[in-house]
Amino acid sequence: MSSRSAQPRVRARATVTDDADDDVDAFNPAISLTKLVNGAESVTIPSGQQVTYTYAVTNEGNTPLQNVTLADDTPPCEDPTLDTDGNGDAVLDVGETWTYVCDLAAPTQSVINRATVTATPENPVSGNPFPNPNPRVAATDTAEVQVVNPAIDLTTTATPNVILPDPAAQPPP
Repeated sequence: MSSRSAQPRVRARATVTDDADDDVDAFNPAISLTKLVNGAESVTIPSGQQVTYTYAVTNEGNTPLQNVTLADDTPPCEDPTLDTDGNGDAVLDVGETWTYVCDLAAPTQSVINRATVTATPENPVSGNPFPNPNPRVAATDTAEVQVVNPAIDLTTTATPNVILPDPAAQPPP
Protein backbone atom coordinates (compact mmCIF):
# COMPACT_ATOMS: atom_id res chain seq x y z
CA MET A 1 0.00 0.00 0.00
CA SER A 2 1.34 3.38 -0.82
CA SER A 3 0.23 6.85 0.23
CA ARG A 4 0.71 10.21 -1.30
CA SER A 5 0.14 13.69 -0.08
CA ALA A 6 -0.39 16.86 -2.01
CA GLN A 7 0.78 20.30 -1.10
CA PRO A 8 -1.08 23.31 -2.49
CA ARG A 9 0.91 25.60 -4.65
CA VAL A 10 0.75 29.22 -3.68
CA ARG A 11 1.79 31.85 -6.09
CA ALA A 12 3.42 34.82 -4.56
CA ARG A 13 1.61 38.15 -4.87
CA ALA A 14 -1.66 36.73 -6.09
CA THR A 15 -4.59 39.14 -5.53
CA VAL A 16 -8.12 37.84 -5.41
CA THR A 17 -11.09 40.22 -5.73
CA ASP A 18 -14.81 39.87 -6.25
CA ASP A 19 -17.71 42.28 -6.61
CA ALA A 20 -21.40 41.57 -6.13
CA ASP A 21 -24.47 43.78 -6.18
CA ASP A 22 -27.86 43.02 -4.71
CA ASP A 23 -30.96 45.07 -3.95
CA VAL A 24 -32.32 44.84 -0.44
CA ASP A 25 -35.84 45.97 0.43
CA ALA A 26 -36.21 47.02 4.04
CA PHE A 27 -39.77 46.71 5.35
CA ASN A 28 -40.76 48.75 8.37
CA PRO A 29 -44.35 48.00 9.35
CA ALA A 30 -46.05 50.53 11.63
CA ILE A 31 -49.59 51.36 12.72
CA SER A 32 -51.14 54.30 14.56
CA LEU A 33 -54.40 54.78 16.46
CA THR A 34 -56.19 58.04 17.26
CA LYS A 35 -59.14 57.68 19.63
CA LEU A 36 -61.52 60.59 20.22
CA VAL A 37 -64.71 61.08 22.22
CA ASN A 38 -67.20 63.52 20.69
CA GLY A 39 -64.34 64.70 18.45
CA ALA A 40 -61.90 65.48 21.29
CA GLU A 41 -59.34 63.67 23.44
CA SER A 42 -61.34 64.55 26.57
CA VAL A 43 -64.87 65.80 27.22
CA THR A 44 -66.93 66.84 30.24
CA ILE A 45 -70.60 65.90 30.08
CA PRO A 46 -73.59 65.82 32.42
CA SER A 47 -74.53 62.39 33.70
CA GLY A 48 -76.69 60.51 31.22
CA GLN A 49 -75.56 62.26 28.01
CA GLN A 50 -74.59 59.96 25.10
CA VAL A 51 -71.03 60.05 23.78
CA THR A 52 -69.58 58.79 20.51
CA TYR A 53 -66.09 57.31 20.31
CA THR A 54 -64.26 57.43 16.97
CA TYR A 55 -61.11 55.50 16.18
CA ALA A 56 -58.79 56.28 13.25
CA VAL A 57 -56.40 53.41 12.41
CA THR A 58 -53.64 54.35 9.95
CA ASN A 59 -50.88 52.31 8.32
CA GLU A 60 -47.77 54.42 9.02
CA GLY A 61 -45.28 51.86 7.69
CA ASN A 62 -44.12 50.81 4.25
CA THR A 63 -45.82 47.43 3.97
CA PRO A 64 -49.52 46.47 3.91
CA LEU A 65 -51.18 45.16 7.08
CA GLN A 66 -53.78 42.40 7.39
CA ASN A 67 -55.86 40.87 10.20
CA VAL A 68 -56.45 44.31 11.72
CA THR A 69 -58.10 43.98 15.14
CA LEU A 70 -59.38 46.88 17.26
CA ALA A 71 -60.42 46.36 20.88
CA ASP A 72 -61.63 48.82 23.53
CA ASP A 73 -61.66 48.18 27.29
CA THR A 74 -64.97 49.96 27.99
CA PRO A 75 -68.34 48.21 27.56
CA PRO A 76 -70.22 48.24 25.24
CA CYS A 77 -67.37 49.39 22.97
CA GLU A 78 -65.15 46.30 23.30
CA ASP A 79 -65.60 45.61 19.58
CA PRO A 80 -66.14 48.95 17.78
CA THR A 81 -67.98 48.99 14.44
CA LEU A 82 -65.91 49.44 11.28
CA ASP A 83 -67.35 52.54 9.61
CA THR A 84 -64.91 53.12 6.73
CA ASP A 85 -62.26 50.64 5.58
CA GLY A 86 -60.45 52.58 2.88
CA ASN A 87 -60.74 50.71 -0.41
CA GLY A 88 -62.69 47.78 1.08
CA ASP A 89 -60.14 45.03 0.36
CA ALA A 90 -59.62 43.98 4.03
CA VAL A 91 -55.95 45.03 3.79
CA LEU A 92 -54.78 48.23 5.49
CA ASP A 93 -52.59 49.57 2.70
CA VAL A 94 -49.65 51.93 3.22
CA GLY A 95 -51.02 55.37 4.18
CA GLU A 96 -54.62 54.10 4.34
CA THR A 97 -56.90 54.95 7.29
CA TRP A 98 -59.83 52.91 8.59
CA THR A 99 -62.44 54.53 10.83
CA TYR A 100 -64.39 52.78 13.60
CA VAL A 101 -67.21 54.13 15.80
CA CYS A 102 -69.04 53.24 19.01
CA ASP A 103 -71.88 55.05 20.77
CA LEU A 104 -71.97 54.88 24.55
CA ALA A 105 -75.41 55.72 25.87
CA ALA A 106 -75.71 57.67 29.09
CA PRO A 107 -72.44 57.14 30.98
CA THR A 108 -72.89 57.86 34.68
CA GLN A 109 -69.25 57.67 35.78
CA SER A 110 -66.05 59.30 34.61
CA VAL A 111 -63.71 57.04 32.66
CA ILE A 112 -60.38 57.03 30.86
CA ASN A 113 -60.62 54.15 28.49
CA ARG A 114 -58.01 52.51 26.32
CA ALA A 115 -58.23 51.10 22.81
CA THR A 116 -55.60 48.90 21.16
CA VAL A 117 -55.18 48.00 17.51
CA THR A 118 -53.03 45.13 16.21
CA ALA A 119 -52.25 43.90 12.68
CA THR A 120 -50.04 41.43 10.82
CA PRO A 121 -47.45 42.82 8.36
CA GLU A 122 -47.87 41.53 4.81
CA ASN A 123 -45.12 40.98 2.26
CA PRO A 124 -46.02 43.43 -0.52
CA VAL A 125 -44.34 41.21 -3.12
CA SER A 126 -46.19 37.97 -2.34
CA GLY A 127 -49.31 39.34 -0.61
CA ASN A 128 -48.80 36.88 2.26
CA PRO A 129 -47.62 37.43 5.81
CA PHE A 130 -43.86 37.42 6.27
CA PRO A 131 -42.44 34.11 7.55
CA ASN A 132 -42.02 33.68 11.31
CA PRO A 133 -40.99 35.45 13.33
CA ASN A 134 -43.40 38.07 12.04
CA PRO A 135 -44.49 40.04 15.10
CA ARG A 136 -47.77 41.91 14.92
CA VAL A 137 -47.66 45.68 15.02
CA ALA A 138 -49.71 47.47 17.68
CA ALA A 139 -50.77 50.92 18.85
CA THR A 140 -52.77 52.19 21.83
CA ASP A 141 -54.64 55.41 22.58
CA THR A 142 -57.00 56.67 25.28
CA ALA A 143 -59.93 59.05 25.56
CA GLU A 144 -61.41 60.57 28.69
CA VAL A 145 -65.00 61.25 29.70
CA GLN A 146 -65.55 63.40 32.80
CA VAL A 147 -69.11 63.01 34.07
CA VAL A 148 -70.50 65.78 36.24
CA ASN A 149 -73.68 65.69 38.28
CA PRO A 150 -74.78 69.31 38.49
CA ALA A 151 -77.11 70.22 41.32
CA ILE A 152 -78.21 73.43 42.97
CA ASP A 153 -79.61 74.18 46.39
CA LEU A 154 -81.51 77.44 46.61
CA THR A 155 -82.37 79.07 49.91
CA THR A 156 -84.14 82.40 50.00
CA THR A 157 -84.62 84.82 52.85
CA ALA A 158 -86.28 88.22 53.04
CA THR A 159 -85.16 91.17 55.09
CA PRO A 160 -87.15 92.65 56.70
CA ASN A 161 -89.36 89.69 57.45
CA VAL A 162 -92.54 91.72 57.00
CA ILE A 163 -93.37 93.06 53.58
CA LEU A 164 -95.84 95.92 53.30
CA PRO A 165 -98.01 96.01 50.18
CA ASP A 166 -98.34 99.80 50.39
CA PRO A 167 -95.28 101.86 51.23
CA ALA A 168 -97.51 104.29 53.18
CA ALA A 169 -99.02 101.51 55.30
CA GLN A 170 -97.83 100.99 58.85
CA PRO A 171 -96.68 97.62 60.16
CA PRO A 172 -99.05 95.84 62.52
CA PRO A 173 -98.48 96.43 66.23
